[in-house]
Amino acid sequence: MARALAAIGMVCLAGCRSSPSLPPEPDPASVRIPLPEPTLEPVPEPRPPPEREPAVEVPTVPPAQQRTRADTPYPRETVVVLPMATMSPVVLFADERATIRRRAARRLAKLGYDVVPIAELERIEAAAMSRELVLEDDAICRRRLSSADVYARYFSQHRTASVGAACFGGCDLTISVEDPRDPDLLETYAAEVERAWDPGEWKRAAGRASKTNIGTWGGVGGMVSSSHPPTIMFTAPEHIGPWEQSPDPAPIYGLELATESCGHPDPNVSLTWTIALDVGPAGDVRRCEVATEHSRARDSDGACLCDAANALEFPAGKPGRRLRVDGIDSGALPRTVVRSVQLGTEPWVRRVEESSAMARCEPELERADLFEVTAVLSLAPEGSVTSVELFGPIDDAPTMRWARCLVQEWGSLELPCAPPGIDQLHVTVDVRR
Repeated sequence: MARALAAIGMVCLAGCRSSPSLPPEPDPASVRIPLPEPTLEPVPEPRPPPEREPAVEVPTVPPAQQRTRADTPYPRETVVVLPMATMSPVVLFADERATIRRRAARRLAKLGYDVVPIAELERIEAAAMSRELVLEDDAICRRRLSSADVYARYFSQHRTASVGAACFGGCDLTISVEDPRDPDLLETYAAEVERAWDPGEWKRAAGRASKTNIGTWGGVGGMVSSSHPPTIMFTAPEHIGPWEQSPDPAPIYGLELATESCGHPDPNVSLTWTIALDVGPAGDVRRCEVATEHSRARDSDGACLCDAANALEFPAGKPGRRLRVDGIDSGALPRTVVRSVQLGTEPWVRRVEESSAMARCEPELERADLFEVTAVLSLAPEGSVTSVELFGPIDDAPTMRWARCLVQEWGSLELPCAPPGIDQLHVTVDVRR
């Protein structure tokens, strides 16, 4: 039996197939569990850095242009005799003042001054009142020029002679020569006038004026008056001449009812008329003349005032009696002050200020503090305003409404031709509490 088993064993070792068997248990320490392959996310391309927001550009005021001098055929050393001015109670009418001015010019010429011919000055002034610039190829302005406009435009650097008539204790006619480039130059000539109500006396005084040390006053002329509080009214009359007693002011005050239709139609315009009257021996008004320097005054309103004044009656008396009175056409008092920036542009800026834009636009304001803006008005050569820009703290709704109102109002302004060398007029606007 044993031999049989050994034989079987030998046979199997020689080539017998072994019986199937289970694989050995793996060693847990050696087992490796494969991890899933990682999924690779696409790498995003780097983003460019964000562009910076452009900075808000704060508008800046354009540079202010400098005024140039309009060419004239007269050198600056020649003396320009300004229109005559009078101080109350002196009453001289326009034609009388013109005659005295001519006499004063002749007197200066005899004293050795080189004087611009009065006839030439009168030609320039008359054309300017018709909006024409005879020294600038007869250019036509949008508005007529006053005497102050003419002298600011052409003669601001010339020597000037101011002719004045005033009574301070005694009465004197004065001729004062000044030079804007030499503040130390002031040469005054004067003559006393005894019969101050007689225009002939003033004419003769201009022809004999001699060197004196008394001062000067006044400016480019007419009749000098002062400003007054609002509401249409008349001041007490100031008289000159052989009055036996001071004229009763009651008839003058009574003119308020008779002149209700003489006021300016724009309630925002405030101006003062100076009214000169010549009273005849019978007490009737023989002559009336009115004057004002306000750029928006209407000739028809002045004529209306004289129509009412011509109906006044005074006691009979000697010839030569005269009087003057101020008639105040009142308007709104603005909170806003307008100032010039460019030297020599004051007459143009005064026109801007005398427009009713300030009073019309101020109701839009709510802020109570003081602030300031700069306005730049672009001008066409003939004086039209082509655009308006404002620079300053316009940063809330009420102020923006106010600014829009100003731009609209000033955009329709018409000035007496642009200042020489300037097509952008700069003004400072101060708003007060």
